[in-house]
Amino acid sequence: MPFHALYLGLVAPPLAALITMAMFGARPLGAPLVLATMAPAYLFGFVPAFLVGRLDRSLAERGWQVPARLSVAAGIAGTVGMAILAPLHFTGRLQGAMPLLFPLALAMSAVLTLGCAQTCARLVARARRRRKPGTKVQS
Repeated sequence: MPFHALYLGLVAPPLAALITMAMFGARPLGAPLVLATMAPAYLFGFVPAFLVGRLDRSLAERGWQVPARLSVAAGIAGTVGMAILAPLHFTGRLQGAMPLLFPLALAMSAVLTLGCAQTCARLVARARRRRKPGTKVQS
């Protein structure tokens, strides 16, 4: 499962941006708006998502079950979302409960992408077990 970290780093930030825009009701959800949000999504999200992927890999090597690893990923993503919002809240630039949806969007994207990565890893492992030694793979 070495691709978890890179996969999470590349897929989770744009997915979190799309979930956040959908939660806040951004309209029209077209190419200009989506492309404008990708730079900040990768700026703030690539490193935390990559580190969560590395942490998931080490937890998997230690024998943690999938639900526990998904919970850890969601917790870290929500914490990162709160850490991003905390300075803005303390300076008075954010008010109300609506910004609290941002950590929820980050947790959802972490669970979705990590769940997809773990499913892909299981499918690849199953295909490798089924392939008999000495047979060629058809392409």
